[in-house]
Amino acid sequence: MNIVQIIPYMHSDAGGPPVVVKDFHRLFRELGHNARLITTNWGFSDDQYARQQLVGIFDNIDILTINFASVLLGKLRLHLKASLTNADLIVLHTLWHPLNYFVAKAARSIGIPYLVMPHGMLDPNSLARKRLKKIAYKNLIENYVLRHASGLIFTTDLEEELATRALEAGFVGHIVPLGVDLPPQAKQYEYHPDLKLLFLGRLHEKKGLDVLIKSVVKLIHRGLHITLDITGDGDKAYIRNLAKLIPGDCSSKITFTGPRSGEDKSKAYLDNDLFVLSSHQENFAIVVAEAMSYGMPVIVSDRVNTWPYVSSANAGCVVSHDTLSQELEVSIIGYYENRDLLEEHGRNARDSAQTRLSLDNTRVLLGKAISFYE
Repeated sequence: MNIVQIIPYMHSDAGGPPVVVKDFHRLFRELGHNARLITTNWGFSDDQYARQQLVGIFDNIDILTINFASVLLGKLRLHLKASLTNADLIVLHTLWHPLNYFVAKAARSIGIPYLVMPHGMLDPNSLARKRLKKIAYKNLIENYVLRHASGLIFTTDLEEELATRALEAGFVGHIVPLGVDLPPQAKQYEYHPDLKLLFLGRLHEKKGLDVLIKSVVKLIHRGLHITLDITGDGDKAYIRNLAKLIPGDCSSKITFTGPRSGEDKSKAYLDNDLFVLSSHQENFAIVVAEAMSYGMPVIVSDRVNTWPYVSSANAGCVVSHDTLSQELEVSIIGYYENRDLLEEHGRNARDSAQTRLSLDNTRVLLGKAISFYE
């Protein structure tokens, strides 16, 4: 099949969805399909720079510039119809962008089925942010996109369950968990006095980093030998505000190490003991799968939709968002006092990642989902 993935933005500032698009592009090709990308130049200085950043990953790219003139003059509609003519299936990523509507209209006019992957944007907690704007936009525009989709791709059963409240009855859902390549080296636990915590990801308010930092400071002041490595990038003003939460006597224990990739990123997983993601709302959180693949136990809030994988594998602790601070502290103390449990949960995490959170598993389930439209 000729499969076209469409996403409004591929810049790294957009978080997880661009990563999923890259992985799906690879998996579609491994499944024997032709894969193409349509996106916009959002976040890049111009089309040429966007193409330079993406050409090493996607060999067939169409980069759109969406503005009032292109919509008013019908240029965008004509361009999309021409670009999609030879497609057999469209996979449309994310919500809340006018590109979705124009793609849905073009696809329907030329009879091409499309799937929508909402990436957790129909989660009630996500819908609650900018609630009135989203209600208006959904009723006026997004419902058209969702109503006429041939199906929706969810990453977990929980995501589908939560999204059901925002969808009309009768939609077709496909569950395709995201996965990672299993690293060749797993974490080897050796006892050392400090318990080394790791956060890795985009530094954003929804990640609950303020709660995590305050909890770690409290435990350090109680005499526990704990360190927290905060790895990632984000808004500079937000990072400065987080840094203000760290008192001077904890500044060597709680550190911001910036973004990491490649071997440096692997080293972050291997050098630390316990991964913590205390988010207020998160869809799949591929970093949870990454941490587990290295044999690292994880603490996640029950607002991270990957939590059932952690719980069923006995690969860490799931903490209630309602009592986030207290439960974070209890879970961290539990691992601090019982290093055997830390190692056991790490082994369970690695085993589960091999079977349920690998890209091989994603490939199988993605192939099954799109086979309905061949």
